[in-house]
Amino acid sequence: MSEADAENGHGNGNTDAVQQVSELLDRLVMGSKDDPAELGYTVAVVGTSALEKVRRAASITPRARQRAQRSMSRLIVTFCSLIMHHQSQANGILLLPQANVMPRLMAALDDAGNATAREGALLAIKGLVANVGKAAEPYVVPLIATVLERAADKVPSVRDAAAAVCSTIGASICSHAVPLILPAMYEAMAARNWQTKEAALKLLKQLAETAKPQVAQALPEIVPTAGECLVDAREQVKKAAWTAMSAAFKLNGNKDIAPCVPAMLSCIAHPNEVGDTITKLSATTFVQVMRPLGGGREER
Repeated sequence: MSEADAENGHGNGNTDAVQQVSELLDRLVMGSKDDPAELGYTVAVVGTSALEKVRRAASITPRARQRAQRSMSRLIVTFCSLIMHHQSQANGILLLPQANVMPRLMAALDDAGNATAREGALLAIKGLVANVGKAAEPYVVPLIATVLERAADKVPSVRDAAAAVCSTIGASICSHAVPLILPAMYEAMAARNWQTKEAALKLLKQLAETAKPQVAQALPEIVPTAGECLVDAREQVKKAAWTAMSAAFKLNGNKDIAPCVPAMLSCIAHPNEVGDTITKLSATTFVQVMRPLGGGREER
């Protein structure tokens, strides 16, 4: 098969896979009443629109709601499994550009009039990160800013889906991709909507645990940006900022300064405490030789 054929989705049955991925994506972001058997699938699935109806119907029993949620989960697994199956044949991840997946997900995320599409797109992104893994990250990273925006969506189920995506990214993203998503997180921390700020700060807290060297290197940018959130009007943002910055400050590479971290954070939020904090720092005995952030340390 030629390189051109691979890029266009031709050869070795890849055209059928592209069509299947495209149809599954339609089901995720738009919903469908078609019989899955007609499309050659062995698993029964429902579209997001059906799930949305179940969630909104007060008369639906919890058991029926659970069945709908399981069906949606099977749909996402089918979508990701198809990509992973072809990825094992060295052409699977190409299904994403061949089926125009990412532009369609972005369009769905930005569809202000269709909460079903927004939620379905977020569920698909979460599935890609959780199941396809690092191979999908170059395609997912450009969507991070919009995912953080959706954390402030007016529809609760969309907000919940955005939070789930952020949590999955924080837990599993390759540490070397962190510098690529930090700029989007900084913008989110300065956003108008408090939920977006909170989501970015919670993600930062996770990354401080899963990508320590990368977060440590970024502390000069993180401190002034996240520090602004310590004085936010919303208590939820203040709390998330304190938690995130506490985790990030622990990566400064100096055990001697660790006892002073709470005071340093507090003086950012309360400028009248700066003098006391300086006094506390000046009374600290430093016994470590400092190296560049993220580069380790040595005792002397």
